[in-house]
Amino acid sequence: FVVVPDDEAWNLGAAICAERAAWLRLAALDAALAPGAVDAVYIVTDAARPITPGVLCREYMYSSPLTTPATRVVVAAAGCRGAPSVYALGELLPAPSPYAELDAPAQKALGAALAARVIDAAFDDVRLVDDESSSEACAPPGAARRCYEAAKAATRADDRATLHPIAYGAAAVFDDGDIATAAQFKALEYGCSLDPVASLAEAVLRRRAAGRRPRYVAMVDHFGVAHAPFARGRAFLVEAGLGDCLVLYHDCAGVLDDETRRVGGAPPVNGGRRPSVDIRGRVVTRAVRARDLAPFVPDFTDDDLGGGGQRDGAPTNGDALEAPPSSTLPSNGHGPPHTT
Repeated sequence: FVVVPDDEAWNLGAAICAERAAWLRLAALDAALAPGAVDAVYIVTDAARPITPGVLCREYMYSSPLTTPATRVVVAAAGCRGAPSVYALGELLPAPSPYAELDAPAQKALGAALAARVIDAAFDDVRLVDDESSSEACAPPGAARRCYEAAKAATRADDRATLHPIAYGAAAVFDDGDIATAAQFKALEYGCSLDPVASLAEAVLRRRAAGRRPRYVAMVDHFGVAHAPFARGRAFLVEAGLGDCLVLYHDCAGVLDDETRRVGGAPPVNGGRRPSVDIRGRVVTRAVRARDLAPFVPDFTDDDLGGGGQRDGAPTNGDALEAPPSSTLPSNGHGPPHTT
């Protein structure tokens, strides 16, 4: 096992969390680790309550061949007398990209194979992951399709294919029918690239200040595959108080998670480490509340940070959450965390 802390820089974007630092140290210690070798990740904090991994760390760990969706994530607080909370990595990162764990050429090949399937995905009857969503009822007619098409069109601005072959665009449709778009900007140093959904921030926040809210958000690649936002996009939507916004993504009938593998009897692939994509399967367009893409995210306030009270207008992950008991985590509408 390895034990490492996080490391912060004056440039917030350059900080590295303890989880990613641990992965790099693992790789340095033993380059011959077997796939799925990480059995559990333990995260301990000196805060008053346990803290789950940030969304970027969840995405990074999920993309590693050393983990599986079932890898345990155990969180605890030094000053908390309650039992540690235990999650499966897969439940911390719902709707991962179908390109997860693929190198650039494999991503391009899969995207090209899926391109013929996504054109048949229906938008007139978007399948909501959460049928109780109030956002859909307020959305203008045809908003889902317009959002998808605008995001796909925005991929044309992501034109540095020599750096990476996949182009991404994003779009947001507001309750008055207005649309904002943005594109990924690839940097030579990948970590300096600009996320397409996060790049919508200025347009979204400016409209929200004028009383308009986004009803649909989509992130689409140039093949037409709609992905749930990457980590920075999820963090923006959730922490900016836009958790009730509906996010569009494509799901294939052949994308096998643990549940469908058990129900459908399909054999596991990649040694059972990751879902597979059957390009023969029917593509379904789904919508999910943004907050459900980052479950169990701590709802920090100034009180947690020693400031003596919540800031005016502090983000609450899309909901007004009450402070939980110190032995639990805020669930953002999900059930309580598992405990051991």
